[in-house]
Amino acid sequence: MKLALALLLLLLAGCPTIPLRCPVIETLDPSDGSCDRVGESPWSMWHPIAGVASGGSLHFFGLYETCRYDLASRTWSSSPPVPARTGAEIHACVLSGRIYVLGDGFLFAYDAATCAWEKKTPPAPRGSGYGAAVLDGRIYLAGGGTPDGLTAEVKSYDPAQDSWTRKADLKHLRADPVVQAAGGRLWVMGGHTWNKADRVAVTAVECYDPAKDAWTDAGQADLGTHWYRLASAETGGKIVVFVPVPGEKGVLREFDPSTGSWRSFESRKPIRRNGGVLVPMDGKLWAWGGFTEEYDVQEGPDGQKKILFR
Repeated sequence: MKLALALLLLLLAGCPTIPLRCPVIETLDPSDGSCDRVGESPWSMWHPIAGVASGGSLHFFGLYETCRYDLASRTWSSSPPVPARTGAEIHACVLSGRIYVLGDGFLFAYDAATCAWEKKTPPAPRGSGYGAAVLDGRIYLAGGGTPDGLTAEVKSYDPAQDSWTRKADLKHLRADPVVQAAGGRLWVMGGHTWNKADRVAVTAVECYDPAKDAWTDAGQADLGTHWYRLASAETGGKIVVFVPVPGEKGVLREFDPSTGSWRSFESRKPIRRNGGVLVPMDGKLWAWGGFTEEYDVQEGPDGQKKILFR
């Protein structure tokens, strides 16, 4: 590992900064924002990446590989990879004890007990940068971008019928939004405009009522602009968003749908990571994957290359 890192630094001698993948897994306590480092994994996925909890284990799905972390034994193991190249987008949801993994043009159901994949009807190709969540036993996809620009399209997947249904469009165009279900509603927040050269944060929070098939504005929240979708999770009826802050470690922000209010945790902060995942399990949030902070590559008087946190 050290040799590989040294070779990488030599190859990037002309590059001032590099992002490194983060193999560290942490637990975050949503009651007070405290953070504990659990350990490191043999894998280090960055983007795209998805994670869910099922059967006493955490399951992580990446571009070319899949792995699981068993909470009882605190051990890692590999799993059969997704039977399709995932491209630039991947999401994972748990429905009726099975894990549904989807991306642009594919959908598979995974049985963690037998390690078997089953092909399902995929959503129509819609580009990348969309969000996904489960509400009332259905998977919802919202937002994102296509080669023609941003889309407000929302679709719902019914596993019993193995079919997709178009729903009411979002009120605000956005890419890489946070999409979570809480209180019997679907919530969409954050994200940005699709212009990668000059991204602008989308601050409007939207709420979807499935009974009315309608969206309403539900306040404002500036979660900033980022290169990857922010890691988020629903726990205890509240939505927790992990926000990487330049020059600092990560900050947890919690949204209470019942009051429309936000709070930030200023206690011990987790590693700043981009593109990772938050998975709720056993009363805690498990953070894993993504890029760590950027590193500076510096050359000392002795000619040795060194990496330092920015």
